Amino acid sequence: MLVKSAYTGIAASLINGKTLHVIAQIPINNSKRSQKANRKLTSFWSKKQYLIINEMSMVACHILARVSGVLTSAKLSAGMEDRDLPFGGVNVILVGDFHQFPPVGGKLLYWQLDQKKASVSLYEQFTTVVHLKQQVHVTDSIWQDVLTHVQHGNCWRHHIDILHSVTLSNPDCQRTDFSACPWEDAVLITPQHSVRRHWNDAMSKKRTKQNKTQLFVCQAYDTFQGHTLTVREHLEMARNHPRQREGKNREHGGLPDELTLSVGMNVIITINVQTDLDVANGSWGKIIAITLQVQDKQAAKNNLVVKLTQVLAYVLVKMERTKVPTLAGLSENVIPLTAAECTFSLIDRKQKKKILRK
Repeated sequence: MLVKSAYTGIAASLINGKTLHVIAQIPINNSKRSQKANRKLTSFWSKKQYLIINEMSMVACHILARVSGVLTSAKLSAGMEDRDLPFGGVNVILVGDFHQFPPVGGKLLYWQLDQKKASVSLYEQFTTVVHLKQQVHVTDSIWQDVLTHVQHGNCWRHHIDILHSVTLSNPDCQRTDFSACPWEDAVLITPQHSVRRHWNDAMSKKRTKQNKTQLFVCQAYDTFQGHTLTVREHLEMARNHPRQREGKNREHGGLPDELTLSVGMNVIITINVQTDLDVANGSWGKIIAITLQVQDKQAAKNNLVVKLTQVLAYVLVKMERTKVPTLAGLSENVIPLTAAECTFSLIDRKQKKKILRK
């Protein structure tokens, strides 16, 4: 009857749902959906009548259009006759507001996809609006008052003063010691990958020095047809990504060239491992153990900074929350994570090669 979903894995897991890419079988690489996937969609949606989409601000208009097309196709295969019903006649409920994070790589829902072919966008067909007025996320009475006035656009001078008092660039902002609690453990939110990388590198070194723990520097392990890359292939890879030399692009296939880890470090999962179990993009936890390959164990004995020659065997992470059942020999919420794999293309002597990265 009811399907719950969201664009991101963490938002979906919070409501015990699935991502839009899963419920609509949308390929990540825009490849053609298989017949098996189409049959699976028909079976899944044949009896469904309601769809809830959480955090609607993060859903791009082209993604919503694709979901509508997929549901219509699935319902038609299941016996529905009306081809003009959006979402195949499924009742869709959008939850959230547009003051939250916007879509990544797309336009907001109210953006028209094609002005020539569609005089009314898909989003404009949502005509019933339920306005939730009770604030439940913020419990501080002062900030509740500020947010209420910001929402309605009728702030008074004292509301502006409160906002200025916590704006670092404002001269009236009280000086804050960011090396003291609770700021020393605060999370930095930035839209820039370069800032994230530099911040993580700096904090990794600082924390390991403070706690006198080892810092493991893990290099990406690239192979082609089972063998490590030759010198020529490494040169071609660097030539194909000239921005890498400037520190602006240190990733291939979505995985970094280098990763630093240490016990006690807070980490965040950036891919959907198992959304149903709250191991999804955005979930976070703390590293409690790092297990090396045999070849690196000797070099790690007496060094605080260890440059590994092999991919890590596994890392034990205590998740902030997860539905993974307690594994034998491990504490509650502790899960083992192994190296991720991806492939990317490399042009070497006009030959296209598929490189496997761990």
